[in-house]
Amino acid sequence: MKKVSIIIILLIITGCKSNPKELIPFINGYWEISSVKQDNKIIKEYGISPIIDFWIINEDLTGFRKKVMPNLEGKIVVTQHSAPFIIKIEDNSLNIHYNEDDNMVDTIVKANENELVISDSQGLIYSYRPYEKIDLTDE
Repeated sequence: MKKVSIIIILLIITGCKSNPKELIPFINGYWEISSVKQDNKIIKEYGISPIIDFWIINEDLTGFRKKVMPNLEGKIVVTQHSAPFIIKIEDNSLNIHYNEDDNMVDTIVKANENELVISDSQGLIYSYRPYEKIDLTDE
């Protein structure tokens, strides 16, 4: 009976492993950096950031990440910086291969409606929160 219980638990654990492709819909949109970690230590925490990342992933798994800046009127100012990429599922991981640098590969660690976590090849882990417009106007 004990062996059967262990086998059932192992099947549940391995069966619950999610498909990395399921993370993709959560990545699209505006994300504001909240922290950077390395070796489980926070290197930097961000309050309100003047620059946010705008992500687009197309059905063919190509896309781009663009730096944008919200202004005081609540509008988004687009910067010149844009990083095109291709998403690939490799070893059950969702990897971002940037077109501008063949050696630059990031991995999506977590993506949901509340958080985006990305690790890079240098061991840095970037955590993002969804961008929320700050309204300073009186209506």
